[in-house]
Amino acid sequence: MNKLSLKSCIVAISLALPLALPAQAMMLDQSTDTAQKEMRHHKGKSMAKHQLKRMARFLQLDDAQIAQIKTIYQDAKIVKEQNKASRKAFRDEMKALVQSENFTEQAFLTLHQQNQDQLTESALQRAKTKNAIYLVLNDEQREKFAKFQEKRKNKQKGKRKGKRKHHDS
Repeated sequence: MNKLSLKSCIVAISLALPLALPAQAMMLDQSTDTAQKEMRHHKGKSMAKHQLKRMARFLQLDDAQIAQIKTIYQDAKIVKEQNKASRKAFRDEMKALVQSENFTEQAFLTLHQQNQDQLTESALQRAKTKNAIYLVLNDEQREKFAKFQEKRKNKQKGKRKGKRKHHDS
């Protein structure tokens, strides 16, 4: 009798296991996706802090400079958030136009021209932010930062060239 119940138990488990595993795997995938989304969400916030800490360490900023740069970044973020809705509206309009059967060059140029003031304002705001940060730095820090930017620019050029070669072949 014991052998029979053991065999029936093994058979029942072997039949039920394939049914249970996909459901558990699906639940695991959903929880993993949620965890990854949360990590990405928090990463953006910590990246700004990390970037400021890295800049402070690299340029040997004092506490007053760090506070000033933090304020500059916060002000720039506020302006960027204020313009977020209009940027999204432009992207939506552009997407609708490109996917429309009524696409014309003139419609594209008109839409792009209407958005030109916003693009100019955004570029101006980024330039003001960079200038405000630059003015916080002393001469030695400015020189060190300029060398760092040049090195980074050259590194990015190398990456872009590699990508272009890859796409051409």
